[in-house]
Amino acid sequence: MIYIILSTIITLLIFSDISFYSFIKKYLTKSVLIKRLWILQTVVAVLIITSTIIGFTEVKNIETRAFISPLILISILFILPKIFFLIYWIIGIMPLKIAASFKKKKAEPSKINSVIKISSFVGAGISLMIFFSIIYGGTIGINRIVSKDTSLYYDRLPKSFENLKIVHFSDLHIGGFKNNPDFIERLVKKINDENADIIIFSGDLVNDHASEIEPYKNILSNLKSKYGIYSSMGNHDYGPYYRWHSQNEKKTNIDKVRSLQNYMGWKLLDNSAEFISNGIDSIAVIGVENWGEPPFSRYGDLSKAMEDINSDYFSILISHNPVHWRAEVVDKTNIDLTLSGHTHAMQIEIGFGNKKISPSSLVYKEWGGIYKSNNQILNVNTGIGFVGFPLRIGATPEISVITLHSK
Repeated sequence: MIYIILSTIITLLIFSDISFYSFIKKYLTKSVLIKRLWILQTVVAVLIITSTIIGFTEVKNIETRAFISPLILISILFILPKIFFLIYWIIGIMPLKIAASFKKKKAEPSKINSVIKISSFVGAGISLMIFFSIIYGGTIGINRIVSKDTSLYYDRLPKSFENLKIVHFSDLHIGGFKNNPDFIERLVKKINDENADIIIFSGDLVNDHASEIEPYKNILSNLKSKYGIYSSMGNHDYGPYYRWHSQNEKKTNIDKVRSLQNYMGWKLLDNSAEFISNGIDSIAVIGVENWGEPPFSRYGDLSKAMEDINSDYFSILISHNPVHWRAEVVDKTNIDLTLSGHTHAMQIEIGFGNKKISPSSLVYKEWGGIYKSNNQILNVNTGIGFVGFPLRIGATPEISVITLHSK
């Protein structure tokens, strides 16, 4: 299967390179040097893409896999802009060819060439825009941490918890920062600078392996808040995408992910709940294991987590996957605020004023930010780290700063 995928990608690359070079030769330059350089970059691209795909699928060593991320970024730079050019190049040619086949009189060559030229230049412009967007996303976008502030108002919030500040972050995927410890230190500082009452992490601490946490466990132990740090498990934390030698090895890894969170002073809520008290008032913090749509794991047991929670309590749920909110929370419980992650906004988000678009919206109804259903509210944090592609375009690493108020 992997070789079919590899062959398809390389075929697309070669066709894209041929079309792009045709554009260069016809409209820009016929230089022999440019031709040779173009052939050279095609060969280099094929070698890098082949190494990346085979390395990503075959290499099991965690240390080695960390070095594949830059190759993935370079592969994307070689492939994606050219494919978009190929699409626009075809758009410029095919309608004319099809239209001409239905006409007795052939279209004038000058008109055909004019349309092809316009389409080719538009495609080249979009390709360049994509090229520089990828560079931005893989350098600045992936390293820039932003805070997003929100105030929420509730009838049920006890007065003593007025102005309760929650800092919510998610999807750290810490193995991706193997060569960037400075980022984790900046993240911890930025969170601590908010002086949160509660810090909540909603899952996917690792990509696959508990060993990813080891270099950063002492840094992450420095997170501080008045009522503590609460967390839940995400789909990646169970290691389902890693080829384990045995189920026992996999279980040992899951146990280590849990124990390291305990070492860092985080309170991992596995289908359980805790109360936070202020004077005579208390609110419930509930956490479930990952509860996702197929093919994602579904270990979460909300009924078990809530078995000691009176419905009168103001309650906060930590559940990694936002689909859980509509499936089991909305109109089925009295949970006031749900905090999720998982989507990453597919690491691409484009904003127009207050409007945001992301390819993630094609998969998830709730993919980033605040969503409301009557008196129940969901916040989907679009995450810190990355999976697969080491870039974030628009969807920069974020922490959600949520302040609760009594109506």
